[in-house]
Amino acid sequence: MKNGKTKFLIGIAVFCIIAACLLSVLVARNQISVINNEQAEALHNLTHSVDSNLSLMGRGLLNEINALPSGRAFKRLERSWQETGNPDEMFLSLLDSAVAANPITSSLVVLENGKIILSTDIPESSKILNPDDPIVCYKTKRGDYGLIALSDPTSSGLRYGAVIDFNEL
Repeated sequence: MKNGKTKFLIGIAVFCIIAACLLSVLVARNQISVINNEQAEALHNLTHSVDSNLSLMGRGLLNEINALPSGRAFKRLERSWQETGNPDEMFLSLLDSAVAANPITSSLVVLENGKIILSTDIPESSKILNPDDPIVCYKTKRGDYGLIALSDPTSSGLRYGAVIDFNEL
């Protein structure tokens, strides 16, 4: 009888040990699942936040760029440039603008008929890949790519733009 009781108790002990191991594995899996879900939610929230911030920065830059050509002084400088062929005063005005001071602006450009005609940093031979959009992609002959936020065309057909520096985002 003692032998049977001992075997029974050993059987129950082994069963309890196996059940405890299985239960700990299930609890660990559940904890991992909870952590993964929390991380996925945090990543989703971070992505949404970054997207919102980029949208706000882009809209702000586009608003600044579109405000440039609407001023009387700017229009006078643009006319002077067209009459004399000398863009120096216009370009100095651009360099002194809020667009140039924006932390995500790395350089300034002027486009005419979808081509860069003036730039502080981007080669004028760069190809504009989608010239009618407010934010366009450019490609240099070396194969470098970038983005430019552009104003709406002025009455003379020029578009003023800011090259977006992704290192500052």
